[in-house]
Amino acid sequence: MENPASTFFNKNKGENIHQGTVALDVGGIESDSPIEQRRAFANFYEDLAVPKDDRFDAKTFEASKTRCWLIEKLAIYEREEIIPFTILEGGNAIKTLNNNKASDEYGLSAEHIKFAGEPLVDVLTDLFNQILKEGNIPDIFKTGYITPVFKKGKNVSKVESNRGITVASIFGKIFEKLLLVRFSAMNRNQSNLQFGFTKDTSPAIAALLVSEAALDSKQRRVPFILGTLDSQKAYLMLFTMISC
Repeated sequence: MENPASTFFNKNKGENIHQGTVALDVGGIESDSPIEQRRAFANFYEDLAVPKDDRFDAKTFEASKTRCWLIEKLAIYEREEIIPFTILEGGNAIKTLNNNKASDEYGLSAEHIKFAGEPLVDVLTDLFNQILKEGNIPDIFKTGYITPVFKKGKNVSKVESNRGITVASIFGKIFEKLLLVRFSAMNRNQSNLQFGFTKDTSPAIAALLVSEAALDSKQRRVPFILGTLDSQKAYLMLFTMISC
């Protein structure tokens, strides 16, 4: 009897056979060289990550730096005592990792972490607690490698026709999962009237409620009062008050 695993492998191997390398537009010249194509993709995504001067707003940039400075100071001087992650939390976060996913830039996948067992859970939990204590995120958590994925219906020879999918550090993913659980607990105190940046809802629902309220007030011929707040100006006002 034929081995099912072997049959599956041969079937997929046949499906992955392509008809040749597609020529890519590299600097106005078509090239089928894998080395030149990789360099073209690297340059394209690196260029995307760099802010362009023609759209640069110095005023907004300075305001953003002020907000970041303010948030950092509040986090340092007004935070409550840090509650360390427990080994149970670390183990649960690792269990939620999805199997059969691409390895990160260091060749590590979810399976490596899961099968390593409790000794690694202990080490990682200590590492994550040290990160909380120092408030310093390791550089390896911030990097990854990009794989171009073709956008359906676009010109296959153009670099910009591909969407960059980033595979991040597996350790960074675990740390984010731990933080997400903590943040979810904090969200229990969130107002039921907040629709933005909230799971299972969206600003579209808030817009519907506002339109229905406006229609109701119009039909009943009563005043309709709507208050709005510009978050950027709110931050700057708070900063001014604290500075004074």
